[in-house]
Amino acid sequence: MIDINAVKNIEIFENFSDEELDVFFKNAIEMELREGEILFHEGETGTEMFIILSGEISIYKELGLNEPKLLITLSEGSFLGEMSLIDKSPRSAMVRAGESNVRMVVFSRGYLEALGASYPDIVYKFMLNIIKISAQRSRLTTERLISSRQTLDNINQ
Repeated sequence: MIDINAVKNIEIFENFSDEELDVFFKNAIEMELREGEILFHEGETGTEMFIILSGEISIYKELGLNEPKLLITLSEGSFLGEMSLIDKSPRSAMVRAGESNVRMVVFSRGYLEALGASYPDIVYKFMLNIIKISAQRSRLTTERLISSRQTLDNINQ
């Protein structure tokens, strides 16, 4: 069973009580990736999301080049894979363990649906937190795109 104290301070669970965390993680599955091991490739079908408990995950875009391009590295407390969990779309990037082993919790669509049948308020709170954090990520991406566009405009002048 997942140590609730290890997840209490993760942003996605910031407004959860200890009792809600106990319920949410009661049957959760923990997994480990070895250093450099690939979790999934871009384009694969996915119905799970992952929360990093320890270690680092690197996310790459496979652009048809010899080497995939590193987009970002995520560490403890970060989550990934939520888009495929929500809309069943293919994975938008490749994900690989960093330079050490990575411990993660896996939440499948089926796990959340089953939990939601008995505890809809807890799953609602979880999904609302995913939406909130995803909106923050989207705003940051928009700001980066605007900044990049301004840089390109300055170069072209």
